[in-house]
Amino acid sequence: MPGPISQALLNADLTNGAAGLRLYPNALCVFEQLGSSPPDIEPIEPTLPLEASALQLRPERGRLFYSTSPPTEALVTTYHYGFPSLIGAGPYDRRGRAFAPPTPTPAQAFTGGGAQLTAVLPGAGTIMVTDSLTYDGASDLTVTGALTIASGNNQRPLIRLGAAKPWIITGGSTDAVLNLDGLFISGQDIVLAGQFASVTITCSTQDPGSAAAASVSDVPTSSPPTPLFRVSADGRDLRPTHLLITGEIKTLTIDRCVLGPVRTMTPGAVETTTISNSTLQAIRTSDLGPIAADEVKDPIRLLRVLQLGLDPVSQRLRTLDPSIATLLGPPANPPLSTPPPPAGAEGALLTKLNALIAGVSLYDAATFAEVSLSAATQRHLAVARIGASRPSAEPTPA
Repeated sequence: MPGPISQALLNADLTNGAAGLRLYPNALCVFEQLGSSPPDIEPIEPTLPLEASALQLRPERGRLFYSTSPPTEALVTTYHYGFPSLIGAGPYDRRGRAFAPPTPTPAQAFTGGGAQLTAVLPGAGTIMVTDSLTYDGASDLTVTGALTIASGNNQRPLIRLGAAKPWIITGGSTDAVLNLDGLFISGQDIVLAGQFASVTITCSTQDPGSAAAASVSDVPTSSPPTPLFRVSADGRDLRPTHLLITGEIKTLTIDRCVLGPVRTMTPGAVETTTISNSTLQAIRTSDLGPIAADEVKDPIRLLRVLQLGLDPVSQRLRTLDPSIATLLGPPANPPLSTPPPPAGAEGALLTKLNALIAGVSLYDAATFAEVSLSAATQRHLAVARIGASRPSAEPTPA
C-alpha cells in the first residue's frame, strides 16, 4: 500500500469483495500459525489465512478481535505499508523541511485524477495536485522560468506515464528552475533536456521497479527466459523509472527521495549534484547474454570510454581483445585530447564485446581484487570454478 489503511478504506474494500483492492489478505492479513518450531531456528511460516468475516479488524489501532471462538494455534499478522521512513512520496506532513519548494505564481490546481495532466502545462508558476489519485500521463513541457510541480501536503498522487514514450521536461534557458515535490512517478522514464540553473527533487518516488521473484541471474539459460519484472494488476511490467539527463544542469539537488537509476546521457552534464536522505536503486533491465544495440543507453559514451581505456574495466577489455584499440583508435597524450572514435563503430564494438562475453571467464583475482562482487556474481563464479576443476571425460576404449 502507498498509504496507511484507514478503517473506512478497509470496510469499503471488504464490502466490494473480489471486485475491490483485496486489501485483506494482500496488504493486511491474520494467519493461524500451524505447528511450532524450536527457538533457535526460523519460525514456521503461517499457512492458514483466516477469513475476514471471522474478524473485527482495527488497522488504525493495530488491533483485531476474533468474532467467535479463537483458534487453538497462535495467530500471526502481516501488514505491508509503503516505506518505513518519511522519505519518498507519501501521505505525511512535509512541512518544516530543509528543502521546502517555492510556490511561484501563477498557481494552477489539479484534482480528480485521470488525464488532466496531459493538457498543455505552463512553463512557469506552480502546478499543485491536491489529492492522492492516479493521473494518467503528463504532457511534455518547456520550463521558461521557475516551475514547481508538487502535491498538496499529506497527499501522494501517482503520475503513471504511458509505456510508449518518456516524459520530457526541457529547460528553456540557463535561468530555468524546476522543482518536483511529493510526486510518485512510474511507468516510463523522465528526461531532463535543455538548460537549467537548478533542478530540485524532494519527497518524491520515481519507481525503482520491481524485479521478478525468480531472479534471471539465477537461471540465465532458462527457456523460456525468466521474466525480469513483476507485473502490475493491469498487466504492465513494473520497470524502473530512470531519470535521464540529456541537457545541462548547473545544480541538481535530491532530498528525501526513493529513486531508480539517475544518469547523464551524451551530451548531458551536471555541474554539482547533492543527494541526501534518499535511496537509489538499480535492478536488471535486460537478459543476460549478448548485448543488444537497444540496450546500450549511451553508445557515444561507451565508445569513448573504451577508446580512452582510463578505467580498470576498459583496460581489461582492451587487453583481452587488442582489436578494440585498433577499431577505436589509440589514445593521445593527454588522453582527453584524443579525437572522437570513428562514426558507425557501435555495431563492430558490440560484436567484439559479445564475443568476449561468450568466451572464457573475464574474472581473475588480481584484476577484481578491489571490486565488491554481488552475491549472484559470486555464485556464478563458484559454479564456474567447480566446472573448471572437474577432469574432462576421456573416451571409452573400444
